[in-house]
Amino acid sequence: MAHTKDSQKGRVYAAELAIEEHKGRTFDSIEEVYKFLHGVIERDTFARWFPRAYSQLTSLSDWERTRPPKWRLNDRRYKEWAAYDHKKVFGREEGLWVSWNHRNNNGRGGGAYWMPGDKRIQMSDYHANEMICLHELAHAVCQYEFGTGVKHHWQFCMVYLKLVGNVMGVEARNILRQSFKDHKVKYTKPRAKRELSEEQKEVLRARIAVARAAKEAKNT
Repeated sequence: MAHTKDSQKGRVYAAELAIEEHKGRTFDSIEEVYKFLHGVIERDTFARWFPRAYSQLTSLSDWERTRPPKWRLNDRRYKEWAAYDHKKVFGREEGLWVSWNHRNNNGRGGGAYWMPGDKRIQMSDYHANEMICLHELAHAVCQYEFGTGVKHHWQFCMVYLKLVGNVMGVEARNILRQSFKDHKVKYTKPRAKRELSEEQKEVLRARIAVARAAKEAKNT
């Protein structure tokens, strides 16, 4: 997919803010966030709808599946000696990792986002709810299904609605979709521009020429 401007980002955020009371359950820890997201990824519908994302975000080996998730060093991104925030992540050796953003001075913590380089969803106490978790998971899906996961393009919004409907229910999906409509967020494939044949173009040019001639005659 070609690199394009993230033109829908502000509208998507505004649409979410307008329906904040419908954000679903909230989570008190990163362990709860991981359990929720991993449960979504392991659904048959997720594997069927998003096979590439499923293969990247889950543990495919039988041995790895028997091991419980745990806190671990983020060695996909940082060296062991690197003193960066978010060195620690929660998850299995394979698949999706989740990390927790530190609280800032207002006590809310930083933002939530998807990091494709280390297959990690960053979460904070302020954003730890069902809808925002699915928002970030939609970014991860788009990374593997469409080649880009950081933009809020129509494919992202389509996936987001699909996840919300499957996990939170039809009513929640309809509320989000209506808010998308209210904020002019595109969530379906744009219609292809109609290509005119050379004959049609010639007819159109002739009509334009006649209209121009009539306008000039009227003004003289």
